[in-house]
Amino acid sequence: MAEQGTVDALREAGAADRLDTEGPVHHGIKLRFAGERHRIDFPALIGGRTVTSYARTETVRDLVGFQPVGGPPLLSDAQAPAVVKAESGRPVVRFRHEGRERRLTCDRVAGCDGSHGVARDAFPTEASRTYARHCPYSWPGILADVLPSRDELIYARGERGCAPHGRRPPCPITAESVTPMRSHIHEPMRRGRLLLAGGAAHTVRPTGAKGLDFAVSDVRVLAPAFAVLHRTASGQLLDGCFELSLARVGQAPPVLVRHD
Repeated sequence: MAEQGTVDALREAGAADRLDTEGPVHHGIKLRFAGERHRIDFPALIGGRTVTSYARTETVRDLVGFQPVGGPPLLSDAQAPAVVKAESGRPVVRFRHEGRERRLTCDRVAGCDGSHGVARDAFPTEASRTYARHCPYSWPGILADVLPSRDELIYARGERGCAPHGRRPPCPITAESVTPMRSHIHEPMRRGRLLLAGGAAHTVRPTGAKGLDFAVSDVRVLAPAFAVLHRTASGQLLDGCFELSLARVGQAPPVLVRHD
């Protein structure tokens, strides 16, 4: 599920052609509890804004296809075991590609490798703070190869728990999964010339489908800050972006518990 801001960002980048043609637009959600039905009208409540049902994997596919011809290579089959020298003037990404150990020396490194990546490991424990919550249950999910049965997302709560019924574009995939219910925020989001963004810095429970939206939000605030850094060598705006990102993610439920 992509928020309006995420959809707008992809359109501005010229990477929303398939999203606009294949992604169903939702004008609200339906809540069912205590034997009653309630509809939340998004456009009426938030100034005409909507959300679009479009898989995150498809968004990644669109962005990969948007890579400029002749631009830097995308090494999707490379393994990066570590980021080193983050506090030096030239941080290094160590990686393996085609059976060879390689090193990529950078001006700056953006750690966008998710909650199980290596970028966050480059932060020393004594300099890190983690706010986390792990729920004692998981979320079973079923993706069926059928046409959507409803035009909007449904959240239902009963005596045996809560279940969402989502709509996705028709696809030939049938899958079952069990997803842990966990949230975490890592701070700081910068160590020297290594920056964290997206799931490397923060994750939220999957039921709200907010991960991609938060990641795109990080990119939207970091991009102009990088432009200022490049022109003026000042990182003040960049540090402000991190505070803004953490504040936004911190508003997402559930309440997080700090672990130092």
